[in-house]
Amino acid sequence: MNAKLRNQFILLVAMVVSITFLGTSTIGLRNFVKKERNDFLLDASTLSSSTARAISVGLNAASPLASLKGILPMGPYRVFVFNQQGEVLIANPLGESGPAQDYLEPLQSLDLPNLSKLQIAMTKEISVQGQTNFVGIAPISTDANLYVAVFFPKSTLWLVSKPIFSKLLWLGFGLALLTTLMAALFTRRISRPLENLTRLTERMADGEFDIVVASEAKDEVGQLSRSFTLMGRKLKEREGRIKDMAQDLALSEKLATLGQFSAGVAHEIKNPLGNVLANIQLAERKIEKGQDGAPLLKTAINEVYRANLILADILTFARQDKPSSEKVELDKFLQNFYDTQKVKLEAQNISLVLDVFNAKVMASFDPRLIVQVLGNLLDNARDALLDHPKENMRITLGVAIEPDVLNIFVKDNGPGISEEVRRKVFDPFFTTKPGKKGTGLGLATAYSILAMHGGSLSVQSALGVGATFTLKIPQTTK
Repeated sequence: MNAKLRNQFILLVAMVVSITFLGTSTIGLRNFVKKERNDFLLDASTLSSSTARAISVGLNAASPLASLKGILPMGPYRVFVFNQQGEVLIANPLGESGPAQDYLEPLQSLDLPNLSKLQIAMTKEISVQGQTNFVGIAPISTDANLYVAVFFPKSTLWLVSKPIFSKLLWLGFGLALLTTLMAALFTRRISRPLENLTRLTERMADGEFDIVVASEAKDEVGQLSRSFTLMGRKLKEREGRIKDMAQDLALSEKLATLGQFSAGVAHEIKNPLGNVLANIQLAERKIEKGQDGAPLLKTAINEVYRANLILADILTFARQDKPSSEKVELDKFLQNFYDTQKVKLEAQNISLVLDVFNAKVMASFDPRLIVQVLGNLLDNARDALLDHPKENMRITLGVAIEPDVLNIFVKDNGPGISEEVRRKVFDPFFTTKPGKKGTGLGLATAYSILAMHGGSLSVQSALGVGATFTLKIPQTTK
């Protein structure tokens, strides 16, 4: 490659990387600001509700309202307790940034009496003295005429985003400089390693996994060489795992399942490996013609990573540990799981509903593995809803009791599952997720976990009516 062409190639790579980074950083920053806005609204709602409850407790204890001023939270926000006539009764001492009336006037247009009846918090964006505020308003349950309002200035959103924006600019500059240097080294050292990698890829595609690619290079070819060595080791481990599984399955008269599983493994691994070979060969031809082969090499690297992820999922499926048998207080177990998932789903406009009974039930199962199953089912329900978005997207986590069986169900109001898909939904490597989003082992693993508990996992669904997955686990009640 002559000097002029090399310099043009370096400049082109630097420009592409810089523009790509700028675009993705802008999108990432916009999504971050959007998330922070939702978090501010959630904080305003939570803070107003908790303050209203605290004041209600104080009023129930016959404390004068004025003496409860110390309950009001302190921070970069204003907090008011006011009545329906717009009179401020108490306020936090911080943030004396304008008359209270300027803050409360926009609230008079709201349906405050109805808010008191519903006993819920409301969040709004309103303008105060020309500045946008995130506001949470909550009624005080002991007095239908009293409300708590918490005002977060929107300007604090910029204070959160500014350091990240500055870091992104510096990171972009550094990345562009680093990419230029890497491209310069890449163009000098690419041809010979590519020929070697092409031959090794063909050998690995034929099943020769004991390949060690020696390379001390720090560029894309060096990274690809080390990834090849790692993939060969993983494939060798996978072969060993499959052989072990074959022995276990033979003892359990499940050789047919092993054949299906092995075929799925071969199919899943063959696709990324074939893509690696094709991209390296195309890259070699482009380099020989003086063209840019770096994008093809990056695609090959990504396919190697994808193969490694598939192998990791396969190994997890193959070496499932025997579940422990622990006594679990079911209502607390489900409440803890609900609390860890609720905010994440609500950030995606999906409501999570907890539908449990009042009886205290003790169940025997492995809580770590059951959490894994429930997490997989919630992720699948979320993906189904987000792939077919609509208003009032909802997932319900609930329980039903039979004499000898505990039923935990995950129900969504998504697009539902066709009869054809339902017949295959627990098969290893079967997936309806588009592109490279899943390996098809999540539900198969969940099904196996329930079987090891002596229970089962089933699904009821029809197109247009959502889906319900039910975990059946042996249980005892007290």
